[in-house]
Amino acid sequence: MKAFTFLFCLICILPICNAQYNEATIIPNAMVYTSLKEALRNPKKVVNLRLRDQDLREIPSAILSMKNLETLDLAGNQIKEITEENLWGLSKLRYINLSENQIQKIHPHAFLRCYDLAELDLGNNRINEVAFLTKLKYLSTLYLNNNKIKNFDLPKLKMRYLKFFRADANLLTEIPSFLQHSTKLKLLNLYDNQIENLNLEQFNINQLFYLNVGNNPLQAINSIVRLNALETLILDWIDLGKMESELSTITQLGQLQILSLENCNISQLPEDIGQLQRLKEASFIANQLKQLPTSFFELKRLEKLWLLQNPLYLVVESQLKSGLPNCEIKL
Repeated sequence: MKAFTFLFCLICILPICNAQYNEATIIPNAMVYTSLKEALRNPKKVVNLRLRDQDLREIPSAILSMKNLETLDLAGNQIKEITEENLWGLSKLRYINLSENQIQKIHPHAFLRCYDLAELDLGNNRINEVAFLTKLKYLSTLYLNNNKIKNFDLPKLKMRYLKFFRADANLLTEIPSFLQHSTKLKLLNLYDNQIENLNLEQFNINQLFYLNVGNNPLQAINSIVRLNALETLILDWIDLGKMESELSTITQLGQLQILSLENCNISQLPEDIGQLQRLKEASFIANQLKQLPTSFFELKRLEKLWLLQNPLYLVVESQLKSGLPNCEIKL
């Protein structure tokens, strides 16, 4: 069931973000080379190099001759290490995608000369050490999802320009402290870690519009109330049944448009949920809901609603059809 849980908001949000992200990383009016042999015919002209799924076991040393390289995509290969020399001298690099490799080791100075690097995707690897991040002060996008990272214990790490951060499916026990300096942060995905305390009071992330902290053993959620710009909130697979009194905190998020509380062991929704007047999509799959509060039918902007696997009273279906006639409902 967990695979479906994440699918709901993955379909709604992440493809949109990724589409913008990928378009931005291709330098316009410049050819995209997909063959290393072809690129080496005139290396100084190479700006965009995409060598995805080519069974590479290491970063080709030949790319060091491409001094004007700005985007490098080596996703889906079998690279295990990023050495100090692999990217040395490629000072114009703005985007690097090394996701879906087998990377275990990254030299602390691997990105030292990548002065303009703004977007780095290292998702779906085997990384457990992140000392290399201290050299990346100007990143706006950092993806480290599906690795083996336990902490970001780097006192000198400050990412003041970070906007999009993914560290879902790791081994984190707390929100990375370096995010205290990331005041421009817009997207934060920490799904499937071991975080117990959000402690969002410590973070100045007032521009955050997407938060996914589902599948963590959270003990409280009331600190989300200060996220005034939040548009998407995912709290799937968290036992909210033991903190139902804190659910009303969610209703104070006036900009919220997408809400997912799947498999959360909740038996009732907040009485004032009708305050979420901007809400467009909501999923409460696999809970213990029998009925909905009266104010729920005030959510006139609601377009999609998932209520599968709940012991709802039969009357709820007719109430929803009459109260929210324009909403697509799955019961």
